[in-house]
Amino acid sequence: MATVKLKFRPSSVPGTKGTLYYQMTHKRKVKWISTGYHIFPNEWDEKDATIVATANEERKAELLLMRSTIEWELRRHRENIHKLEASNKDVTLDNLCDAFKQTASCKTVFPFLQEQIARQERMRKQGTYMTYINACRRFKEFRKELDLTFDELTPDMMKEYEAWLIHRGLKQNTIRFYLRTFNTLLHKAADDELLDKGKELFRHVRLSYVKTAKRAISADHIRAIRQLQLPQDSIEAFARDIFMFSFYMRGMPFVDIAFLKKTDLKSGLLSYCRKKTNRQLTIE
Repeated sequence: MATVKLKFRPSSVPGTKGTLYYQMTHKRKVKWISTGYHIFPNEWDEKDATIVATANEERKAELLLMRSTIEWELRRHRENIHKLEASNKDVTLDNLCDAFKQTASCKTVFPFLQEQIARQERMRKQGTYMTYINACRRFKEFRKELDLTFDELTPDMMKEYEAWLIHRGLKQNTIRFYLRTFNTLLHKAADDELLDKGKELFRHVRLSYVKTAKRAISADHIRAIRQLQLPQDSIEAFARDIFMFSFYMRGMPFVDIAFLKKTDLKSGLLSYCRKKTNRQLTIE
């Protein structure tokens, strides 16, 4: 049976980083594949064949991410080796190395989140795009901009994230907004097989929204705004007219007002496509 191990080759120049590589062994033949990672000799544990985190906080975070990434890749490579050997008894070391090189490298959380944001932008889903940006910005702030692998995400971390949001003085439903959006993004990661679907990361936090008191404006206030005497063609009058138009159009969002065209009005009916939902609406 083939084996793959993580090895470290020190640099020939004292005080510089050495190379981490994978050693592939099959039928007494050996090949080496570079991981693309480099560490100092004091950051390597030869006995346990693993990376050792140093005391420096910035370097420590980098090493922990590196270690988690390599562990993910090793696990994936060993799974692929097992599948390949099970399906082909005459598999060679070259076959295994080719499969090894073709295996996708570990995708960490931050790049994945950025991909989801970019995807919404390409699809021109402005509402979802901004929602993802805000949720990802909050999580990165919680992590102090330190990236991590999906394996490092735990229910305890999500509980800590919720506590961090609470400590920021955010309202309950704002906290739910950030947690629910991040949960949605992680579901997408699970669909891409980056995350175990049965992990239940949010089992210790509340995702459902809290009922709040209705804050609807009264009819008297609407009438007062409508009847307000303002200088003709002033900015204030224009703002009031836009507000009243939104109200008359069943609460039309400003983004939809901004994109209205004269051709949307026909035979006393205003028909437009909702930017957020892509739903066609018609109002008399």
